Amino acid sequence: MTICIDTNCARLLVRLLLDKTRHAILIAKSFMSKNPTFKCIYCWRSGPDSFFDDEHVLSRSLCGQGNNWTLKNQVCKCCNSRFSKFENELLQQSAETVARAFSGPLGRSAKSNSGKRIQPLKINHLYVRNNNDPLIYEAGFSFPSEFYFRPQIIDAGNGQGLIPLVTSASEQPLLQAAVLKLFASPIRLTLPRTTKDKDYEIVEFNQVSGIWQEISRSRQDKPSSVFLREFQNVPFTNGATTRLALYDDGNLYFRAENLLDIIPFIEQLVGQKFAHPSPQKSNGPGNQEFLFGLSFNLIKIYKAILKTGVNLVAHFYGQEVISSGSLRNVRDILLEDKETTRAGTICRLSAAATLDFPLSQTDT
Repeated sequence: MTICIDTNCARLLVRLLLDKTRHAILIAKSFMSKNPTFKCIYCWRSGPDSFFDDEHVLSRSLCGQGNNWTLKNQVCKCCNSRFSKFENELLQQSAETVARAFSGPLGRSAKSNSGKRIQPLKINHLYVRNNNDPLIYEAGFSFPSEFYFRPQIIDAGNGQGLIPLVTSASEQPLLQAAVLKLFASPIRLTLPRTTKDKDYEIVEFNQVSGIWQEISRSRQDKPSSVFLREFQNVPFTNGATTRLALYDDGNLYFRAENLLDIIPFIEQLVGQKFAHPSPQKSNGPGNQEFLFGLSFNLIKIYKAILKTGVNLVAHFYGQEVISSGSLRNVRDILLEDKETTRAGTICRLSAAATLDFPLSQTDT
């Protein structure tokens, strides 16, 4: 069958098609103007405004709020989340944390869970030893230069029982509530995670026929609220007994030589076997000694420095310089999934410098 269309009809159809095409283009342009897309200077992925965070050129933890020093719609939320791990290593796990505790600036979450202390130091190994006391206690440090005992229950050793320790009336109900919550259900304890692990190993303890024991292990993408912390790289050998302490965020953690020491401690706690506390010492010179144990990932610290450098280039010279590919090597290092030592190589002064001595490189 043949269909014949005269010239006028054909022209009309073409005009209608062109009109619809122009209309579609206008709609698309209008949509794009109302919903613009942006490109991340690190991963080069594009997306709308909701895809991005305001990135502080210099970390907020180093320079305060810095409202005038932000990269708007230039760093996506995915990259921002990745880089926060590098900054945490620099600002929460290294000697930089001590400097911040003395002089600031205050971070985004400046107060502890109890609201009592300002900017408590986020550090794994911080202890206090009293004069003429064999035990080593869990300690904290906050702005401006305040050392304090964490609320804790510590094993006195040699079968003497447990010693509860709180330094103020306001901390006692917090510790009691946390311990009651701990035993409200089977105890789920998150084990220390290595840098290679992406998930968490969680051990569950419960009473079986009146005896506390490990009943299961599992790997999960999120940790439980109670952690196991070990004694690693600490400047002492004696007095390191098992303890249960309350961290500044309100969560409990166990500290022990190994996982096997947890069950005897739990049995003493459930059986309310408490020892007589040693006499309190006054806060004064010579009465107490505070011990730091800093353990950090130097490669992540290097990456935090590299990321800050890229942010400064984008701030002063524009994101086009970053997108041009001249800093591709640095971007690849920051985005690598498997950790390498390339960041340390860039941050060294020369090839002869060791990776454990951070210096600025001047010849690249």
